[in-house]
Amino acid sequence: HHGHDHAHDHAGHAHGIGDPTVSPGFVILLRQLGFAELAANLLWIQMDADSHAGLWHRVTYALELIPVLDPTFIDAFLLRAYLLDEYENRHAEAVQLLEKALKQNQHRMELWQQIGIYCLNHGGRHGPTRDLPKALDAFYKASNFAGAPPYMIRMAAATLAAMERRDEAVQLLRQVMSLPERTEDQLQIDRLMISRILSGEKF
Repeated sequence: HHGHDHAHDHAGHAHGIGDPTVSPGFVILLRQLGFAELAANLLWIQMDADSHAGLWHRVTYALELIPVLDPTFIDAFLLRAYLLDEYENRHAEAVQLLEKALKQNQHRMELWQQIGIYCLNHGGRHGPTRDLPKALDAFYKASNFAGAPPYMIRMAAATLAAMERRDEAVQLLRQVMSLPERTEDQLQIDRLMISRILSGEKF
């Protein structure tokens, strides 16, 4: 989940923070002066301190306001979606939030990846439903980015297998394995994935 664990599970480590260092009035003033991105960054720093103090109402407020100040602040979208999904069981809203983020950030691979993870919903971790077509589309889009991690296309293959399109999943992986940039370590993982798909494993 993109390393956002730093901003949760700190309720037992309060630092005695009183009123927010970055007040809403100060944020609004910065925005009016044309420093919206600076305001968003300061609010993010305050949010991190508040999360360590267990002040979750302030965390929520900040994560809702930061994208208003700076719609390209991807980490705020990702973290808010994570909290919605993991702690509030508002799984559909988490996906909707990331889709909202995509409207102005189509070039951010991590948004597509996270939508894919939520919609694939392997093991039912992200609620009672799955949206496999949406997951497949998201993983394909993520894997098409330059520098996409090698496992991304395996996520697409796992989604195809979850849809019982196992022949397509194997064909996809074999195509990837023919690429010259595929390292031996990755080829071994690809072969293992093909074996799992052919075994009938449920994804």
